[in-house]
Amino acid sequence: MLTTLTHRNSCRTDDQVLLTRAVLGVVLRRDLSLSRRLYTWLLGPSDSSDTQLAFLRTHGLDLLAAALRQEMRDGGARGFKVFISLLDKWEIGALLTESCVVDAAKALRSKLGDGDSDEVRSLLPFLLSLPPIPASSSPPVSPCARASLTLGLASHEQLLMTGNMLLEVLDPFLLWKQLYIALRADLAGEPGGEDAVELARFVVQTFRMHDDEVLRLHAPVVAFALLDLVQEHLDSPSSPATAHATLVSAITLATELLSEVPPTFFAPTPSPSSDPFSTGAALASTLYTAPPPLADSPFSNNALVAQDPADLARASVPPIEGRVLLAAGLVRALSLVEASDAAPQLLHSAAGAVELLLDLSAASADVARDGDPGAGALELEWDPTRWSAAVLARLEQQKATVAAFEGDKALVRLVLRLSASEGDGGGVRPRVRAEGRIGEALAAKVRPPSPSFCVYNVVRAPS
Repeated sequence: MLTTLTHRNSCRTDDQVLLTRAVLGVVLRRDLSLSRRLYTWLLGPSDSSDTQLAFLRTHGLDLLAAALRQEMRDGGARGFKVFISLLDKWEIGALLTESCVVDAAKALRSKLGDGDSDEVRSLLPFLLSLPPIPASSSPPVSPCARASLTLGLASHEQLLMTGNMLLEVLDPFLLWKQLYIALRADLAGEPGGEDAVELARFVVQTFRMHDDEVLRLHAPVVAFALLDLVQEHLDSPSSPATAHATLVSAITLATELLSEVPPTFFAPTPSPSSDPFSTGAALASTLYTAPPPLADSPFSNNALVAQDPADLARASVPPIEGRVLLAAGLVRALSLVEASDAAPQLLHSAAGAVELLLDLSAASADVARDGDPGAGALELEWDPTRWSAAVLARLEQQKATVAAFEGDKALVRLVLRLSASEGDGGGVRPRVRAEGRIGEALAAKVRPPSPSFCVYNVVRAPS
């Protein structure tokens, strides 16, 4: 066991990590006897899960996590396969996931890159199907170079498959808990969250998201929490100087997550909960950062007997109303559009978020609109008059330039969609009623200049 091994006192830390890496390779041999010996070495002799967790946390978690991080960073797919095998024992997997899941995502991103995985994957069958190069020919690419490229793509394919397998067997609650904590730290400028937004975007874009728990719980909760965190950052004068590019990426990540959520999640429910969480940040804080509930918690499911912390968290999930989250998220995205006057870089991402949320509202409204044209309208707690006045002032004050045209177009599209009547499907209530004034502002911006400043095209008459 870890407590009785003399190497803990006589070996350097690097040697301890190297020895642990060698020992962890046992799980890849699929020998139950050797695996049981490894589990006893890591968890101690007790059969109690609580005692095993305490033993691992006290004596071996740091060393185990360091060895696994090094294996994933320096090796190929082997380190991730070791991670997958260790997840079979939840007493090890729960603690190891909390310690290493973000590092695993960073290692995968470093090895796979930020390119289009589908595009890279499509090259492999093509290279494998190429006929052999005749010895007499002089190809532009040598056979050795082509073989090296083929092997590299094959390794990329294997690593991508292993990464997909890892994310499928990881507990989704623990995965998204650690990603959310890293995202929040990144937006707050805290240590440990560096580049977490781009890392989460890599995970969403590269790996499959088809788990029902992810699509109906973690994706919407994290997405709406991101919109709230960006708004809090912009509203707080004491917020750290986070780059606008990070805020733009955070809004884009929220949009990418919400595009994966089925519209039925946002459909009105026949008997809505009496106390739903209305904002993503509040729900995410309760779900991911609150301590595990007690057995007599009003949200706990006493019929569920679970020792796994992730199972306890699932049993305590508070009431979630997708429609309420959608309305609050849309108001938040509209506030970000308004705030983009001071931070123009946010406009296109915030406008894209509003467009997507309106699309989700329209798609989910079909479920509730049985003969009642207004039943599908989304109730918003906002002041459309104040919002449209801010948009109008922005259009009137901003100079008509080619660079500003795309921004003006995005604002006008939002005004037109938000002014749609409730019977058009997916409308909001109360709606914007300033279409005419917006049109006048646009007409003034594109009014032709006076003749003294016009450019004339002089055509020479044929002789």
